[in-house]
Amino acid sequence: MEVFVFDTHVKSSCGKYLHFDVFLHERSDQKARDVANEFITSQGIEASELALNQCDFCHREMANPAVASHILQHGSYILPMEGCR
Repeated sequence: MEVFVFDTHVKSSCGKYLHFDVFLHERSDQKARDVANEFITSQGIEASELALNQCDFCHREMANPAVASHILQHGSYILPMEGCR
């Protein structure tokens, strides 16, 4: 499965920085932002506290089987990098 990767950087008003990628099976900036906001909320940051600095399409790549399976079941996959639990 080919996936679209959205490089995402978030800084909350209290200064917490998160960096993660959103993987989708379609290129949709709005869906990427929606998924990013859901993930941010799951990290304990209230949506009203954050400034979504960047959630930009980065590139396309072939997903490994585990990521592809997760996307088929859940519609997206998050690859946490910095500041994520």
